[in-house]
Amino acid sequence: MNLNFLNLQKPSVQSLLESLRDYGLNPAEWMLRRQPRETFQIVHRQNRDFVFEGQLARQGSKHPWKSITLISI
Repeated sequence: MNLNFLNLQKPSVQSLLESLRDYGLNPAEWMLRRQPRETFQIVHRQNRDFVFEGQLARQGSKHPWKSITLISI
């Protein structure tokens, strides 16, 4: 198995959700919507107007998110 190849893979949606904990968000309360250009909308499951935008970090980065920005409440 080539471990270098595994390190270059994009993070899975589940790992992206789990990493929301690093920002103080409960992954069970959020869903991801894929957007163009390595971007996701992070939408609250109960209040769909509560939205962040997450930009993915470069491949091989320690953390999967480059930035997370509040879009609307």
